[in-house]
Amino acid sequence: MWRQIRGLGLAYHYNIYVDPDTGLLYFILSNSTHLLSAYKEGLRIIDSHLNGTAKWKKEFLESGSSSLVFDIIEKIKTVGDVAEESLKAYFSNIDMRYTQDLLEKISQVTTNDMERVGAKYLKPLFDNTLSKCAICCHPHKVSELIEGFEKFNRKLTKLPSLDDESVTKY
Repeated sequence: MWRQIRGLGLAYHYNIYVDPDTGLLYFILSNSTHLLSAYKEGLRIIDSHLNGTAKWKKEFLESGSSSLVFDIIEKIKTVGDVAEESLKAYFSNIDMRYTQDLLEKISQVTTNDMERVGAKYLKPLFDNTLSKCAICCHPHKVSELIEGFEKFNRKLTKLPSLDDESVTKY
């Protein structure tokens, strides 16, 4: 995705990540100069891998796995971090070896695994009946984005300013 989204200048940051506490998967585009094009490209990339026109490449999987391992280890690099993780594990009723087990499992993921789980977890990110879409942008871009995302079957609702207390109902 780096070459197709960041490399083309469509968005300066993109990410697909899971929040284990909520069980939700996120597709994030931020600092995007061309949000509609970045979203379209993200959708195209996922679709091309799920329908078989593009293959999951082993070197990209290894690169992604290495980045993920680094991110996990970075969160527990001090004694204080380890103590905090220990408390979280205790209060969440998670085995103390959870992180070590996770790191071992990450290294065992194959391109076949990606094909198998991609349709189950990645495709729904772009399905308006299964996922939510939220955009924060300059007020002058709102109408353009609402209209543009309709092409992706995304019906967006314009909210008042985030300073407006009525936003809490959303």
